Amino acid sequence: MKLFDNKSKPELATRDWSAAFDLLQQGQFTGLHAECQMTDELLARLARCEHLTSLQLEGSRAVTDVGLRHLARLPNLQHLNLTNCDITDDGLNVLRELTKLRTFQLFHHYGVTDAGLSHLAACHQLERVEILGTPTGDGTLKALAGKSKLRHLKTGSRVTDAGLALLHEFPVFKSWQGETVSMWLLGFDAEPNHLLLRGSFTDAGIAKLVGLDGLFALNLDDSQLALSTECFKSLAQLPRLGWLGYDATDATMPHIAALPHLRFLMCQDTVAGDDGFAALSRSQTIEYIWGRRCHNLQARGFAALSKMPKLRALSVSCKNVSDDGLAALPDFPALRELMPIDVPDAGFRHVARCAELERLVLMYCRDTGDAATEHLTALKKLKYYFASYNLITDRSLELLSRIQSLEHIELVACAGVTDAGVAALTRLPRLRELRLGELPNVTAAGAASFAPHIRVSFP
Repeated sequence: MKLFDNKSKPELATRDWSAAFDLLQQGQFTGLHAECQMTDELLARLARCEHLTSLQLEGSRAVTDVGLRHLARLPNLQHLNLTNCDITDDGLNVLRELTKLRTFQLFHHYGVTDAGLSHLAACHQLERVEILGTPTGDGTLKALAGKSKLRHLKTGSRVTDAGLALLHEFPVFKSWQGETVSMWLLGFDAEPNHLLLRGSFTDAGIAKLVGLDGLFALNLDDSQLALSTECFKSLAQLPRLGWLGYDATDATMPHIAALPHLRFLMCQDTVAGDDGFAALSRSQTIEYIWGRRCHNLQARGFAALSKMPKLRALSVSCKNVSDDGLAALPDFPALRELMPIDVPDAGFRHVARCAELERLVLMYCRDTGDAATEHLTALKKLKYYFASYNLITDRSLELLSRIQSLEHIELVACAGVTDAGVAALTRLPRLRELRLGELPNVTAAGAASFAPHIRVSFP
């Protein structure tokens, strides 16, 4: 398990429960990540640590309703994750006692209903509730109505048209609170607020969202939703809607492009093809596109995207984009971040011509190797480089060490990287952070060779 607190103190990993309890009872840590090991008996002991503010119990299948009752003795608990615990509505009665709760998570759990989650009504400090995949809906929305601090909500799968009307009783969604907007290409969330909806609602239900003048991020990205292009008439009337998740098609892309304030589109694994992406390219406001495995995108659609005036971050599969299509990459006027999925190594010569590129994310790029990195030394403004599960070796790290603008590097599960390659990165004059994970041929000694001002993360 891992012990942590909300300050700058590093996490402490241990397998010794006795030692963990000693440290917790001494007040040295305020949080526990059980890493699937919690039981009812251990919860009974843990309840003596009244100062605890965070319990991450996901995956602890030995936790039952009996164990949950002990949480009533933790009056300061603020963060609770019960995903994959063996609990029912009976156990959730304890939520009535956790009045300081700020975040609650229970993903894809089929043993609870609105009756159990209704006890969240007593938790007036809630800021985040994530119950995606649970068979819950309008009853839970009713319990959460009026919570003035609730900014992030992922609903269960049984929200109806009637339930959507309840969202007008959520202050943060109802009116703009004047908070800072932030979003990022790899983020499933956004700030200052985010609403994910799942259920049997229709276009008529979406019409009931009109008047939610504070809603910024809305996720409707589910092919099972009974929505048509008609819903976009309502979405266009949301004055702060800057982030949208939607199961886009060629038919819906023109309507998405017409949304007047949209800055981020999540259309993960969209079936849209060139017609759809060409229509999307008419947007004058979109800055981020997360498409991932959009295998119907070809050269014509890709070239159309290069005409978008504000597009700064792009994640799409180029599996079926020809080399001539990839040649449009330098024409993207605002591009600063790129996830070049399925671009062959030779195609990285086009990436290298994106002179303003600052962030390169090689995720879902399993065939990318050193030949691709050979081209990247031309990127004089590159600040961030991420690579995971691909074919790069120490040669790539040697090449990266020549890109003097690099500040952040993250390497995950790259089996060809060794201590020798990591050592080459010590030559980077502006490097501030290095994150190393699941690298079988990198040792703690290799990760320790950097200057003290560089933050190095190594398991």
